[in-house]
Amino acid sequence: MMGIRLAIDIGGTFTDLVALDEGTGEIVLEKALTTPANFADGVTDTMQKAGLDARSVDQFVHGTTVVINALTEQRGPRLH
Repeated sequence: MMGIRLAIDIGGTFTDLVALDEGTGEIVLEKALTTPANFADGVTDTMQKAGLDARSVDQFVHGTTVVINALTEQRGPRLH
């Protein structure tokens, strides 16, 4: 049985998901609000919205633009 290939990107506003069911060829796209207090919550929220069970995931790829956004927008603590 083939599983799911899952990619999630945590951004400043949204956490985006794309998943491929290797058995059926179905592609699932979903997004949820990013949760800065605990980024993992945004990941699980997005997976739940997409109806995905973590046990069916064979490959998980993660990316984030949180750091580059903070640098570009000059947010965050001041370093000396």
